[in-house]
Amino acid sequence: MGKTAGHRIRTVQQQLPNSAIIVFSAVEYTNVILDALRAGALGYLHINTSHSQIKEVIVQGVAGGAFMSSAAARKITDYFRLKEQPALYALTNREKEIVTCLTEGLSYKLIALDLGLSIDTVRFHLRNIYKKLQVKSKAEVIAKVLKQELLIRL
Repeated sequence: MGKTAGHRIRTVQQQLPNSAIIVFSAVEYTNVILDALRAGALGYLHINTSHSQIKEVIVQGVAGGAFMSSAAARKITDYFRLKEQPALYALTNREKEIVTCLTEGLSYKLIALDLGLSIDTVRFHLRNIYKKLQVKSKAEVIAKVLKQELLIRL
């Protein structure tokens, strides 16, 4: 497996501590951008950036500035905006109902009966809940709800 951008940036900074690193990449995934910035990159640009814009970024970097492509900046602002919102806000009303039932200790079968759903529909919603809350079990869902100290109101 190859080295991450963050690892490469840290290596360059160790060898050239006064360098200002600008990443040029075809990849604009949030985790890759964050890794590069955490490692010390002062800029993150798409590989198709025009020569005139690259020149401007270098001038800004020398003057003490930093720069990101608008797509990278949007991914980072979205990351922080969404990260600050509790994950439970991303759930649909039906998913919130199911989470409420889970916190009340109901089994999947009882949730299905209580909400007038099939057990397969409950499982479908639970897969979506697990993905949205980034958990892998019913216990983790309950723990996340308690940790966020949120009462789910329908």
